[in-house]
Amino acid sequence: MRRRRGRKNSKSGASIPLSALQSFTRKRNMFVGHDMLTQIIYATVDQLYHARPPFRGRSLDIAAEVQNRLGTIPHASPSWPARFTHFSGYAAAYYSYLLARVYSSNIWFRYFAADPLNKAEGERLRQAFLRHGSSIEPKALLARYIGDTLDLNCFTKDLHQTTQ
Repeated sequence: MRRRRGRKNSKSGASIPLSALQSFTRKRNMFVGHDMLTQIIYATVDQLYHARPPFRGRSLDIAAEVQNRLGTIPHASPSWPARFTHFSGYAAAYYSYLLARVYSSNIWFRYFAADPLNKAEGERLRQAFLRHGSSIEPKALLARYIGDTLDLNCFTKDLHQTTQ
C-alpha cells in the first residue's frame, strides 16, 4: 500500500479525507482558464509596449484595445497597466513566463510524463542544461535538448491537467 504523506491537519493531527483535498484542488483550479487568458493579455500588452518600432498612442489605450479584443470581460479599469509593475523595469519581459511554460510542458510531456524518475533522462537533462551554467545561451540549450519544434499540444495538456 502506498503511504500518503502530508494529509494531516497541522494542529490536530487528524487525517484529512482525500475527497476534501480533491474538492480543494478543483476549487483552486476553477478559474485556471481565465487566469491563463489574463496572462496572455498581459503578455500581448507587454509585446506591444516593447515592440520595435515603438507603438503609437497612449499606453492605456493599447491595454484597453487588447483587453477588449482578447478578454472575456470588457476593459473597465483604465489604470491596471500602471499598477502592473512588470511592464517597466523588468528586463525579461512578461511574455517570457508563458514561453517558459510552453518549453517546460514540452520537456515534461516528451521526456518525463511517462516516467518522472527516469534516471537516464534526468542525467541527459542535467548534462544538457545544468552543467553549462550561464555559459551558453538558453535558446541554444533548448534547441539541443528538444529540437527546434515546440508542440503546443503539450502546453494545452499541461493546462488541462492543471484543471483536473
